[in-house]
Amino acid sequence: MKKQTSLYIILLFALFIGCKKDEYETINRSYGKGYLYSKIGSYNIYKVEEIIYDDFFNTIDTSRYQLKEVNESVFTDNLNRNSIRIERYKLNNKGKWEILNVWYASEDNLSAERVEDNKRITKLSFPFTDDAVWNVNTNNSDNPINVYYGFINQTYNMDTFQFDSAISVKNDAISTNVRQRQYYEVYVKNIGLVFKNNINIDRNANLLRGYKIKQQLIKHVP
Repeated sequence: MKKQTSLYIILLFALFIGCKKDEYETINRSYGKGYLYSKIGSYNIYKVEEIIYDDFFNTIDTSRYQLKEVNESVFTDNLNRNSIRIERYKLNNKGKWEILNVWYASEDNLSAERVEDNKRITKLSFPFTDDAVWNVNTNNSDNPINVYYGFINQTYNMDTFQFDSAISVKNDAISTNVRQRQYYEVYVKNIGLVFKNNINIDRNANLLRGYKIKQQLIKHVP
């Protein structure tokens, strides 16, 4: 009788483990794709405010400009993923778009990344969950920035725009006498980034070093 009971318990345990494994394996790891828009030829135009704090010269340099990001072409990266070449243009004082630089975007079933100024940044983590936490700088040498989703698949209004499906990525902001840290970005499905407000400033006495950058969508061409 004891032998039969033990066999019954083992079978129940094996069934439980099998169910948990199937449940894990059927998780849709790709849930969230499409927030880094990848249609070739599409582009976004942003208004940007950038403030640079230089503690060596004790200066504060503020610039405001328009930025255009164009999905120019597809290529295969070194991890054999389809990636997007993003050509970035800055509007000059003569109303002409001048090439600024080239960035890249890639995504798989685990994350969406952008290579910005030769730094690989993990923008999104898949699937979208309320408890997801990741370091955006895990693939570069910058200091860690741990972020999470502030909201997932919610409506988002910004000036004249009304978006049906948006997500936000944020950190726990820090504001003290010696440093300010903020990471906040909003993405919309089939459009991409629509708003960014990132701050990284260190203070030494009255000297400041770092930056503030605010970027907001003003036009999307699909």
